[in-house]
Amino acid sequence: MSFITNNSTLTKIYAHPCEDVFVNDSLYLNKIGFSLVPSKSKKQIQCFIPSPWHGRSVSTYNNNNEWIAIKGIGCPYLKNPYTKTPENSERLWGLINKEECLHEFNMMNKIQQLGILSSKPLAVKKLLGDFNSLYQPYNLIYSVKSPYRLIDLDFFNSKEKFEIKKKINSVNLNKYDLVHLNIVDYISEQLKTLYSNGIIHNALTTHNITLSLELLDFESSIDINLCGVEVFNSLIPRELIHLREVAFSVSRWFSEVYKIDEIDKIINSKELNSF
Repeated sequence: MSFITNNSTLTKIYAHPCEDVFVNDSLYLNKIGFSLVPSKSKKQIQCFIPSPWHGRSVSTYNNNNEWIAIKGIGCPYLKNPYTKTPENSERLWGLINKEECLHEFNMMNKIQQLGILSSKPLAVKKLLGDFNSLYQPYNLIYSVKSPYRLIDLDFFNSKEKFEIKKKINSVNLNKYDLVHLNIVDYISEQLKTLYSNGIIHNALTTHNITLSLELLDFESSIDINLCGVEVFNSLIPRELIHLREVAFSVSRWFSEVYKIDEIDKIINSKELNSF
């Protein structure tokens, strides 16, 4: 899904001094990090904000038919993109700290190795400079096939949704006529692979699945080796409820009748409740 709709907002982000922490792609070695700090003295790159749901991330297109997402560059819908709120003195809205960034980068690497259709980690960069005495920000850079997420269907018109429907159904080889059933079938198969390898996404929502059915945002994901079997198994039923919520939302976006029985059959056929 390589198009950008008229509803997407164009913005510019600025080069920012940084140092490499991890780099999976040599294209990103020793390259600058990025920030919404408004400084005309620094190099700018043009990016898109597909929708307000993307929070602290923006997207830019590269020459390999992929989209590059830069996470931790600030909240582009705020006048001051880095904002502290009183309830948590160690957090700045719009930025990512080291622990979150490295966890997500490492989980993305693991999940890519399983053959799951998901975001591909490219680099982690430490931003240099005095942002806050209690906070050291990082950038997470990854690639995806689609810059849009399911939640972004809020902003598509009927013609665009028709094209998206064909795209989504083709990912699952048009196994079902209804989009929400194809999504449940495809994503539940991905979950089966994750669970079999001791990983739970733990934030399965329409915010974290692209229109190419890639899984995103693994900052809350859990490895069974770290949490233990009991905790791991206790989280699966909730995630399966979230999968049903995803399906229900999609059925409404495409004006489909929500097929409860069919969804249960699909999930049961994957034996997701047996882990």
